[in-house]
Amino acid sequence: TATAGRGTPPYSAMLLLLTAACALKPPAASVLSRRCFLFSTTAASGSLAYTRPAVAAVPVGEREETTTCVIAVPGREPVGVPRQRYTGAGDSSWIYQEKPLPLFSPDTFPDSWPYTLADFQRIDEDPDTRFYRIPKLVYHIDEGAVCALMRYYDKHISDDSDVLDICSSWISHYPPDFPSRMRSISGTGISALELACNDQFKPAGSFKQADLNVKPVLPYPDRSMDVVTCVVSFDYLTKPLEVMREIARVLRPGGKLILSQSNPFFFTKA
Repeated sequence: TATAGRGTPPYSAMLLLLTAACALKPPAASVLSRRCFLFSTTAASGSLAYTRPAVAAVPVGEREETTTCVIAVPGREPVGVPRQRYTGAGDSSWIYQEKPLPLFSPDTFPDSWPYTLADFQRIDEDPDTRFYRIPKLVYHIDEGAVCALMRYYDKHISDDSDVLDICSSWISHYPPDFPSRMRSISGTGISALELACNDQFKPAGSFKQADLNVKPVLPYPDRSMDVVTCVVSFDYLTKPLEVMREIARVLRPGGKLILSQSNPFFFTKA
């Protein structure tokens, strides 16, 4: 979690995230769930925190619900696709635990951005719109990671907030009751078909298709958001510093940026 207005270099959280995503190997005791571990970053303190769950105690039938994603392709009849979605139900189900990792100091960051465009070249340089042309209605992290993240959001995002989920998809990993608690929930992502299936946006349909690797601009006014979230997607951005500056622009003073990163990823696009 990075808080706006703390006076740290604009790329501090980005450097922390890159280090966490590319270099760190978690100790065995810090495994988040069966196959995923998750980081949150704090630019102000220069630290990382694992979020990890306890063992599930609630029956599977209460931890999942069936939702129907309607895929509407121009010129074709809409198709309903049933998908199982995690609910995070029950306080005894998945309880996240934060474990601070004071591995970095803000004082160690250089005065200028140390990366070049070549550092962000990928194995697959085809347009990302081609990669995502077929909707990927799947979870990219497992149940333990999803539910731990829900708990983290529940604690760190205040009611009546204006929330923006960038690099979003058919799910935003917010607690199920967030639409009734937040003032607004908006989303941007590369797949309009996936975004149209996300029922957590408020008002309904509050999403904008955006390829941030082509145009790293968030289509929202200055100081219009209280919280910006991004789940296991920031490592796919080829212009991360520009996107960070956009996040700082749309956040209100004291606003929060919550970046979550895990070990599974599409390696050809990262």
